[in-house]
Amino acid sequence: MQDSKIILKHPHMVYVRCMTFNHEAYIKDALNGFAMQQTNFPFVVGIIDDASTDNTTSVINEFVQNNCIYNPDTDVRKEEYGSVLDVPLKENPNCIFYIVYLNENHYGKKSKLPYFIEYENAAKYVAVCEGDDYWTDPLKLQKQVDFMEANPGYVLCCHRYKIYNQNDGTWDKDTAAYILDSYPDGYSFTNSENLNIGWFTKTMTLLYRRNAYLNFPSPKLFKYWRDFHINYYLLKQGGGFCFPFDGAVYRRHDGSVHSSKSLMDKNKMAYCVAREVWDRNMEDKDLLRLIITLHPTFLEYLRYKIEKHNFKNLFKEILYFSRMDVKINGIKGVIFSIRKMLLSLCRLLKLK
Repeated sequence: MQDSKIILKHPHMVYVRCMTFNHEAYIKDALNGFAMQQTNFPFVVGIIDDASTDNTTSVINEFVQNNCIYNPDTDVRKEEYGSVLDVPLKENPNCIFYIVYLNENHYGKKSKLPYFIEYENAAKYVAVCEGDDYWTDPLKLQKQVDFMEANPGYVLCCHRYKIYNQNDGTWDKDTAAYILDSYPDGYSFTNSENLNIGWFTKTMTLLYRRNAYLNFPSPKLFKYWRDFHINYYLLKQGGGFCFPFDGAVYRRHDGSVHSSKSLMDKNKMAYCVAREVWDRNMEDKDLLRLIITLHPTFLEYLRYKIEKHNFKNLFKEILYFSRMDVKINGIKGVIFSIRKMLLSLCRLLKLK
């Protein structure tokens, strides 16, 4: 068995993180979006195939064979957790594909993924794109890095995107279009605005300073570690900027981890994610205001518990939510919270 520690042969400015699982119909678009990037700096695209059970692996292999400088006799490295490729793109010497084919699925087991850490930690910036989304602007990375190099007060930047509804072939604007359409030169935002005005930081548009991640609390401290946590803790350290260009496509489809969840599960998760971040940042009133706006979501969470016959700590959950009102609104919040609790209980009593 070879030493699993990566030997960094390729100094790079950006590490692109891409997790993929059963994206047979979509991963080629993602790969082409990475390969099309035109930069004056080297970047590494880290593809982690999380033991796909469809033909995702075959699609990746075909792409490598057709587009990379690849020798199957020497470039495939066997590790304890799977196989590894580390190959440059034929037409773009600045682009290196680092691909890990896992032997077993790690997402379902929620286990640690250590194999790309060396490459990621060696980069100045990290960009993210899941295997079912894709980039459309060949200068996306160059524009983002140029901006970050010139503006050290910003910790992250993102850009506009389009939403493709896979089931019916229709297109939608990005979710913050109602704000961003009024800012043709781009929009600077803070954590407060990202939380309470519009969620600008869609995952496949994001590029952030890797050293800012070093100041995060450990993900092990959270039960529901998500992109929400990453964006929140990044923006606690600096500003964000959203470019006006459309540079990516977010794909809605039944097979995605988020889209495949029921509305009940989505509502439950939204509440749990926001709540556990607030538990460690109780001084942040902007975060509290966001949670207050999740009141309908909170009710759906209570409904979920009742339907699952989970009555443990039910009244405690309602009191917990009301305490947040008091934290924000002071004495006025007491009346507001009592009213909200009564409305919640009335809703719950109507459930069968």
